[in-house]
Amino acid sequence: MDDSSSEEVFNAPPSQNRPRRFSQYAEANANPLPEIAVESVPEPSRNMEQLNCDDAASRHPVVEPDDPVDRRSSAVVYAGEAPSRFRRYRIWIIVGLVIAVIILTGTVVGVLVSKNNRGGGSGGSEHSTTSSSPATMSTGSTTLSASSSSGSSTTTTSSTTTAASSPVGPSTTSTSSSPAPSSTEPSSRAPTQSSTPSECADTSNYLTKVSFMNVVGGSGYNVRYYATDDATACCTYCYTQVTEGCDSWAWMGGFIGTACSMITGWKGSDSDDSCPQGHTTVNFQQTANNASQVGGVGPCATLVHHVLL
Repeated sequence: MDDSSSEEVFNAPPSQNRPRRFSQYAEANANPLPEIAVESVPEPSRNMEQLNCDDAASRHPVVEPDDPVDRRSSAVVYAGEAPSRFRRYRIWIIVGLVIAVIILTGTVVGVLVSKNNRGGGSGGSEHSTTSSSPATMSTGSTTLSASSSSGSSTTTTSSTTTAASSPVGPSTTSTSSSPAPSSTEPSSRAPTQSSTPSECADTSNYLTKVSFMNVVGGSGYNVRYYATDDATACCTYCYTQVTEGCDSWAWMGGFIGTACSMITGWKGSDSDDSCPQGHTTVNFQQTANNASQVGGVGPCATLVHHVLL
């Protein structure tokens, strides 16, 4: 081929030959061909059971793409419901409930222990409990003379009618007793302004360091408890307010509901109006370390002997 022919071909218009590359590049810039981009993106999970759920939280961050076709862009979404108010504050709620249960239990136990202490029983087969405030007595008078010879003692008591506001109610006591009385004559005396019997007014006659009292040769005797502030009030109640007859009394202090204890209503001999169960004998043990624990005989008994260590 000569030069003229080759020049003609080179100068031929583009429509007669293959298109120029310039047009291809221009078209590519105006309308680019689709490109495939591969990027490592976590697959979205449609099955919530396959997620590694944490029971302590109710919302779990999950990375999901914005467009299910184009996974190049992603967003963080949350699966699950918002936590309830209980789950948010359940630790404080549990702690509060535990504290409330402890306080309630302590209150109930304290009330039960207080009631048991106020109504404590005795070692005998029978017992009665009287827990109240000290009686308010208006009038009364009692005398006592005691003598001891050859290991025995003779006790003569007399008292007048006393009026009192007490759970037991008013009682009339009038006795005259000895270790082996043959007859008993009730005596009466005009009321005086003193509400404390003479046997109780003189505290020097009290038996000290009392640790135990009992009926001689008896068991299963009835013990009554009374709430008093001191030994004089305990002795006064024994002499004036026990309708079934008071044999002995002891004041141990401590809890006021059981500080005053009395042996009452023991069946003896020579019963009368003030001692319907009769008269008996009692004794005391004085082995306590505390001298303020005192006691004495009541109007329906005599003191045979007492143990002093």
